Amino acid sequence: MSKLLSVLGSPRAGRYSSDLLDTFFNDPFFSLGKSSFTDDKVRFNQQNTQFTCEIDLPGVTKDNLKMTVEGDQVYINASRNITTSGGTKEESYNRSFGFDSRVYDVNLLDATLEHGVLRIVVPSIKKAKKEVKEIVIK
Repeated sequence: MSKLLSVLGSPRAGRYSSDLLDTFFNDPFFSLGKSSFTDDKVRFNQQNTQFTCEIDLPGVTKDNLKMTVEGDQVYINASRNITTSGGTKEESYNRSFGFDSRVYDVNLLDATLEHGVLRIVVPSIKKAKKEVKEIVIK
């Protein structure tokens, strides 16, 4: 994904930019189901040691949020109640993300929900240092 980000964020990308990524990842077509949340924002941050994703989910509590991991896919399901002068209605939110299991360890995923922001951190797999071993010739 870093290559994708570097290409899309480069001046040579022409009409492509980081806005394209926002449009792509916020498009309801790419979620698991119809998202009634119209004010969700998703932010991604990729570093050498981890991948971080923050999703704005105002009005969602921990009791109304479910995350599951299946293979290298993370599924998020949330709901919230919205009260207006017309009454109360329940809205749902569904999204999934895929991670490259050769780069990220989804089994060590950590998630927190604070002040309406879901923060997901997936650590990178630590690469073992190559050991140089001298062979004794007989």
